[in-house]
Amino acid sequence: MTIRALYLDNTGGRFEARPWEHGDRLHGMLNDAVLRAGGSMRADASDPGVGVDPQQAWIEYVQARNAAVFDRELERSPDLARKIAESGGIRVDDQRADAFSTAGGAVLARDLDYIHRKVLEEKAKPLNAFRMFRTGAGIPLGARTHTVRRFLDNGEAGWYRGSSDQNKQAGYAQKEQTFPVRYVVTSVRTSVFQMMSARMAGINELERKMRSARRAMDQFLNDKLWNGDTAQDYYGVLTYPWLAKKVEAVAFDGSASNANVLAALNSASNYAQEQSGGVFGPNRMVTSIRVRNYLMQTEYSTASDKSIGQKFLDYHPEISRIETAYEMKGIGSSAAVDGILFYNDDADSVVHETMGGLNVLPQQSFGYDNVTHLWMATGGIVMRDAGNNLLLLVTAAS
Repeated sequence: MTIRALYLDNTGGRFEARPWEHGDRLHGMLNDAVLRAGGSMRADASDPGVGVDPQQAWIEYVQARNAAVFDRELERSPDLARKIAESGGIRVDDQRADAFSTAGGAVLARDLDYIHRKVLEEKAKPLNAFRMFRTGAGIPLGARTHTVRRFLDNGEAGWYRGSSDQNKQAGYAQKEQTFPVRYVVTSVRTSVFQMMSARMAGINELERKMRSARRAMDQFLNDKLWNGDTAQDYYGVLTYPWLAKKVEAVAFDGSASNANVLAALNSASNYAQEQSGGVFGPNRMVTSIRVRNYLMQTEYSTASDKSIGQKFLDYHPEISRIETAYEMKGIGSSAAVDGILFYNDDADSVVHETMGGLNVLPQQSFGYDNVTHLWMATGGIVMRDAGNNLLLLVTAAS
């Protein structure tokens, strides 16, 4: 005897499981059951005392036995059972009709539902601090603080006046600055039952949650690298205490003349070089999306086919382009005040000091639940040569 089972998937397709040949074994089981019931099946359907059609009883008995045999075969073939479960199939035994009525339609509601293979992923904002600023050489694991030291040279020179006693002298001194090391942490929790259900739906639950945890930690750290955290004594780019800052009176909202806007940009970009005698100077510029759009999309004059931003870049070949970062929007005294950061991208101007990347502890089990802890160590933003950098605060067009 051949036992077959039919599966219907969610797209209306048909999946037929492979048959199993039971032969004499199945008939032997049926005969044993008949003997245990007290003898052979009765065939006197015309006998009014029978009450139940023996032939129908036999058919229902065979159907029940076939279903039981098929269930056991599935238990012995976990690969096939898993394949059927992952395909979203619904079991319908060819010979069983006890779950259906004659009032059904031609197709079921889900038979006409097409499910796209591509599953959409949630979009997230870029992590501009990781993209724009360098990562330091690394802090050893276990350090609670990290310190930056600097030599300060001093001395004088002059004319020789006939005696060594009158010679000028030179020397040096040292200063140091200490920063704390902070830890960004999160965790992922799963349970045996949740993972089984997710696996049946074709989802790797642990992998998805680990990906979400990494994204949450990166977004948290990106915000702190820009804005710092005074409660943690943690420095960010925009809150670094030795970063030069200037509030620009000329508005970048279209109310001021284009010439005055360009002059304000030139003044801010030239500040580091002019104040240090050429020792310091920026080579990159980043601002909010709306300020960048205003600069690059506003025509400088009717006599020129260039925008304000293009004219500025012509005057400053060391700055190749005006970059954007959404983190520069609304950072001043009001939501209308955006930032323009002029900085140098060398390793000493702006750097994120860290102990490395993501660290994952071994999974811990508590009964049916599992917990995975994740952590990252960070020493914050350090500007050893802060003289290269300047933050300009401007009023932007809303």
